[in-house]
Amino acid sequence: MKSAVIITVYKRYKYIDEALNSVLSQSVKPDQIIIVADNPKMLNNSINATVIEADYPQFGKMIFEAIKALRDDIDVVYFLDDDDMFHKNKIEYINKIFEKRRDVVTIHNSSKLIDENGNQLNLTWGVPFEVLVNRNNFRKIHHQYPFGLVNNSSYSIRKEFLVEIKKKP
Repeated sequence: MKSAVIITVYKRYKYIDEALNSVLSQSVKPDQIIIVADNPKMLNNSINATVIEADYPQFGKMIFEAIKALRDDIDVVYFLDDDDMFHKNKIEYINKIFEKRRDVVTIHNSSKLIDENGNQLNLTWGVPFEVLVNRNNFRKIHHQYPFGLVNNSSYSIRKEFLVEIKKKP
């Protein structure tokens, strides 16, 4: 499977190098990296990524800009916020689920929240496990999590489904 990571940055550049390093050090490297930033001049020039300038805070608008830059051969898209990091085996692990389960269109994987010192926070609003979403269970999951699955960096989605969503008004 070919994968892309879309990193969104809006006025927070303090952790972007750590976020990017977590992508570059994956056990399975992504085939494309897209960074959508309000101020691309704040990024390291040596980054081998597609950089898109988008000076607005809305995550959805930033993602729509990034979709235009996705390569045709990409199968799965991962999202990463500027102040988050991926676990070192995330892409490898999630790709295996997508390969095995053709019915799954998006996955919200579990996450650990940490403070600025790297200490794990014990917050109860997070999702403690993977949530596999397909067309048949979408309504049930939406009812179970009425406020949504809240961490953008925990989402991965089949590109074909992402493009389908973008087409809807």
